Amino acid sequence: MSFGGPVAQISLMHQSLVEDKGWLKERDFLGALSFCMLMLGPEAMQLATFCGWKLRGTIGRLIAGLLFVLPGAAVILPWLPFMRRSETRR
Repeated sequence: MSFGGPVAQISLMHQSLVEDKGWLKERDFLGALSFCMLMLGPEAMQLATFCGWKLRGTIGRLIAGLLFVLPGAAVILPWLPFMRRSETRR
């Protein structure tokens, strides 16, 4: 999980995947980032799924997408009952 929005997430992905582990080449990462910036939607999520696909194909894409979303969902979902209670009190 990371804080700071998509720019911070993309920076962390670059550091981990390109610089530290060397799983992706700089050119591939930057090309994918450029393409993700042209598309509508969350850039960091699209980039994560591309990196998963590039490394492990379709299953990697699915796993990367899920692991990108699940930590945030795990933090937010426990608060849902409290938010619903406070909404009904208004």
